[in-house]
Amino acid sequence: LDAEEHFQLVVALANELSASKKIPPHLVVGIPHLSMKYERVRDLTFSVSNVNPYGDAVLPPFFNDTVCGGGQQFLAFLCTEAVPWVDSLFSTTSQKIILGHSLSGNFLANLLQAEHVFTHVQLYDPSIWYSEGEALSSIIPGKPFTGKSLYLSYQHNPAFHGNWAKAFHEFLAENAPQPYCGKSFEQENHKSIYLPSFLDGMQWLYADYRNAHFHLKKEKPYQTRPQ
Repeated sequence: LDAEEHFQLVVALANELSASKKIPPHLVVGIPHLSMKYERVRDLTFSVSNVNPYGDAVLPPFFNDTVCGGGQQFLAFLCTEAVPWVDSLFSTTSQKIILGHSLSGNFLANLLQAEHVFTHVQLYDPSIWYSEGEALSSIIPGKPFTGKSLYLSYQHNPAFHGNWAKAFHEFLAENAPQPYCGKSFEQENHKSIYLPSFLDGMQWLYADYRNAHFHLKKEKPYQTRPQ
């Protein structure tokens, strides 16, 4: 998600990790938003927030009833249109990883128990503060999570944002039923965290692959050319 910002970075990193035998080759699909303020907010929210990342009630003008709340429609687009279309064009497998950062990370955090087509979910510094933690409060105790693994990264600024993300991590560390990895990047900010999160999250997901493929095979000794 958020391909308007991260698509080229993800393609470059995925190719490099694959060439280095740390992860297998991937088909990278980017979903951009035509407007960062309006279409993005519409697609990635399920409600209207009454706070901003600092915990203030002073909200951006695009957090309102006329824009917010299109998350279910966007999820339906991903699962019933985008993914099947990609599957029809390429030789794909059942494994499908979805990455979300910031507001798109919070969008995915709301789907941990929802039906969808993605097998692995990675959240990079998600905006858990949105609507005062609705992604956390909406989790039903005892209900299975969707997907095979979950990765979460977060940083600590601003404090309101960081505290909500930390609380989400602590909850998942105790309650996530599938393989889970949560990591705090204390030296990163909300923008810079994406790159190390992708590198760390993908290598965590493919630890077994790396162990099996990373060590280079010993080459045959060079033969001396006959004189």
